[in-house]
Amino acid sequence: MKKLLSLILILIISLTFIGCSDSQYINLKKKPSNHYYTEELYKLISNNKFQISAFDTDVYKELPAKEEDDKILIDFIKSLKNDNFIKKPANLPEKPKYKLFIKISDDKYVINVYDENVVSIFPWDGVFEEDYLSMDNIPLAYRLDSFCKYVFNK
Repeated sequence: MKKLLSLILILIISLTFIGCSDSQYINLKKKPSNHYYTEELYKLISNNKFQISAFDTDVYKELPAKEEDDKILIDFIKSLKNDNFIKKPANLPEKPKYKLFIKISDDKYVINVYDENVVSIFPWDGVFEEDYLSMDNIPLAYRLDSFCKYVFNK
């Protein structure tokens, strides 16, 4: 009887450890590059239909952008250079002024617009640190802070 209980206990423990060996959702690898999420977002929006909605964090109001305004996101990403990708700024506000939600079929990305100089990009369910971007040398027409103001001041 004691041997049978020991055998059952060993089987249960070994099956438990086998189930934990495939870390399908836990990704402990290092982020491939400082513009990884931006590249992923660009690939998705270049080949698929997507929707943008802007969220004002001061008044907790979300508004959808018009479909003809979606092109600004593609133009914004195309205008980025390697110098625009930065490390997380030390003086970053705790909460962004605006959030842009980009919905692409089953994927959802978030762009935090902290001010006219800094934004961050990440997927809704991302495992790596956000991509932080400086808005230096971005044409005024493609600046996301101006776009958010435009959406809310229609």
